[in-house]
Amino acid sequence: MRGTKPQAREGFSLVEVIVAMVVLSTGLLAMAATTGYILNRTRATGYATERAVASQQLAEYLQSLPFASVVARDSTTPLTVGEYRFWWDVEPKDVYYKHVVVVSVGRGYDRNGLSESARDTFAISIYQP
Repeated sequence: MRGTKPQAREGFSLVEVIVAMVVLSTGLLAMAATTGYILNRTRATGYATERAVASQQLAEYLQSLPFASVVARDSTTPLTVGEYRFWWDVEPKDVYYKHVVVVSVGRGYDRNGLSESARDTFAISIYQP
C-alpha cells in the first residue's frame, strides 16, 4: 500500500495574520500620534516667524530714529506691530551707545502651550554715528 503524500499547505495561518495586523496597527497608531505633534510644531513655527518679522520691523524703526529720540516706552502705551504689542527700556551705556531691552506680547507658545499673550524679550544696541 502506498502512503499518501502530505499536501503542501498554502496561504497564511490565523496566527500570522493576527501578528501582521498588530504590527501594522502599531505603526499606523504611531503615525497618527505624531501627526498632532507635527501640526502643533508647524503652528508654533508660524507664530515664531510672525513675531520675528514684527520684532525686526520694530528694531529697524528704533534704529532709524535719531539717537536722542530713542527713549523708553512703558507697557501702558505699547507700540503695536501686526498682532504684537511692544514696549522697551533704554539703558544708556555712554554718550554714543544705548542698550534697548524690548518686550513683546502676542500670540505664540509659552510653557503652557498656545497663548494669546505669550511674552518674549530681546535686546538691541543702538550707536550714535
